[in-house]
Amino acid sequence: MLEQAYSRLPAGCEVTWLADRGFDHKQLLQWLQAHQWDWMIRRKGDVSLRLATGRPCQVNDLWPPPDEAYCYRHVEVYDEIPAHLATAQLSTASEP
Repeated sequence: MLEQAYSRLPAGCEVTWLADRGFDHKQLLQWLQAHQWDWMIRRKGDVSLRLATGRPCQVNDLWPPPDEAYCYRHVEVYDEIPAHLATAQLSTASEP
């Protein structure tokens, strides 16, 4: 399906893939990266990643205090895919 969508888009079209955590798969992220599509996917808290400093951690380790948000630039997911990460704990949301 993605290949068909890609083949029908005009040259130079900028695409951002928005998805819930059920679409957080290494093969999908590799495809999006190879086709230069940006992506925003909600991740599970127990997902591992590597910070820009090289330190491995889980998303659960990075929650900010209530009603705040943190942004982490240049993290890696699946040990090779560059990304940025935003975390937040909002009083209006049922989970961070």
